[in-house]
Amino acid sequence: MTGHPQEHSSQLPEPIWYTDVARQVYKDFISCGADILFPEDPGANWKHTLTLCILPVIQDLVRTDRAKLMKLVYRVDIPESRLGKALENLNPQQSAETLTQLIIEREEQKIRIRRSLS
Repeated sequence: MTGHPQEHSSQLPEPIWYTDVARQVYKDFISCGADILFPEDPGANWKHTLTLCILPVIQDLVRTDRAKLMKLVYRVDIPESRLGKALENLNPQQSAETLTQLIIEREEQKIRIRRSLS
């Protein structure tokens, strides 16, 4: 399927979009040494499924391995301005939740860009 720059996830078949985003997340996480698994079937809400899979990994990294967390967010390529705001939060749970959403947004953007160029 060829994409267009203005294409949004809601315009793509949900299973294909989920699979593409999950593969991108998996690739980036594994390259940074962070194990992550995704179910084959995301259920009714694929973004919620991604969040449920990514959040525990990010929570663990926030608590135990800031260096690996930073390697991961730079690999995902989250803009520093948005990253700084997420990390300055004193509540580790809220930081993890914000980072998880930023990761999903950025990985979706990578897929959109890749589709627009193919």
